[in-house]
Amino acid sequence: MTSKHTIEIDLNNWFDFQKKCGKQIEDPINEQFNWWYYCGVKSKEEKKIAINDYNKFKNMLPKNPYEIYQRKKGREERILKFKSKLVRAASKEPGFDVKYIDILSTTLDSFSIDMERAMKERDTNFSLNDPESKKKYKMCFNVIFGIYSTELNKSTTNSYTQGECAILLKIYNLVLTYKGQKEEDELECLLYHIYHTLLFKIPIKKMMLTPPYKISQDEKVTKISPYIFFNWLFIVMFIKKNKNKWKKIIEGKDQVKIDNMFSEAVMEGWRGWKQNLNTINPTDFREIIGNVLVKKDITMFFSYIISYWSGYENTNATQWDDTNNTGNLIEFFVMNVLSKDKEIYSKKLTETKADFDKIYNYFKKNFEKIVLICTEESFRKKIKFTSEGVPQFLFKLPRKFIKENSKIWNVKYEKNKKKSHSKRGGNKTLKKSNRKLNRTIKLR
Repeated sequence: MTSKHTIEIDLNNWFDFQKKCGKQIEDPINEQFNWWYYCGVKSKEEKKIAINDYNKFKNMLPKNPYEIYQRKKGREERILKFKSKLVRAASKEPGFDVKYIDILSTTLDSFSIDMERAMKERDTNFSLNDPESKKKYKMCFNVIFGIYSTELNKSTTNSYTQGECAILLKIYNLVLTYKGQKEEDELECLLYHIYHTLLFKIPIKKMMLTPPYKISQDEKVTKISPYIFFNWLFIVMFIKKNKNKWKKIIEGKDQVKIDNMFSEAVMEGWRGWKQNLNTINPTDFREIIGNVLVKKDITMFFSYIISYWSGYENTNATQWDDTNNTGNLIEFFVMNVLSKDKEIYSKKLTETKADFDKIYNYFKKNFEKIVLICTEESFRKKIKFTSEGVPQFLFKLPRKFIKENSKIWNVKYEKNKKKSHSKRGGNKTLKKSNRKLNRTIKLR
């Protein structure tokens, strides 16, 4: 005996129908891709609650809070008055720390400067007197206020980093194209959830946008900062792909000097990756962000970013001009790499797909191995402090991993020909330890 079941499908029960009867569309290019669902809002009722909660937050704010931080007459007075209100409201909460309000205000101030500068770079005619520009600025300010008022309350190290607004502006433009968006409140709430999910739940913020902060030199530091790990990963993968152009640092005799230079490059940070994300074409950005939300996998985002750079080919000359003529990593990245970032992000995903597939497939199987190479082999277990009290992690260049012809790229390392000066004994090989290695950074 068979039974038949029917369900009525209309716009009112579309969320529930998908949840009960169909697999969610995972292709972000598909117009029916459900951005809400992949931010954890999985039903029509949950969506309504999310929007109501967000509106409650906005209703607690003063009218047009973004105007408080604008560079106009009476700015300092407005900020002090606003901070006083925040202190009175927050002091009612258990465990209140006035430092939280100071950092939140600094975050909003930094964002307002960064956002205005970014919008002017994208539109030379930008003015907050323009209704569309004002709407965009206001929405983004509210979203940053909402996210950081929550996250800074959890940890004051979660402050805003210059350049974050590049991602936020791209997501804003993405949300505008979402077919289901009609009401401004709904649009702003979705912008909040996409940005919050990406930065704090995936978490891109912790891994790629939170530099080491000042600490007491008496404080024992045993774990590598996640931000430093990504810097290490990017530079190592970049050199690995172009290993035959980096023989000066791979085979250099003064390894201590080279290792110190490598450490400085890692600590200096590769700042260019986020500055010109706006040059990624909208369709490709939609695909990247959508796929990362679906997989909830930070290593996928790593792979996309690294593949843009590792797969770069200069059409006017050789790949990465004259890299073999410099032995200075920092000089190379400042003088060469940062001048090409706009051109690099202007490439289409179809051009970087081969590198992305190789990197991501390798990460899926070997990411734990790479973490251990960084934390147990490359990290020297030594830390020094800057004059400002920021910890500086010291590394060795992972020469063996860089030179090996792994499953990522089929690039064979071509050794330099050496003069015959043999020595007895040769190089000693280290014994492998069978003990379990504890991971020294927490990635998830």
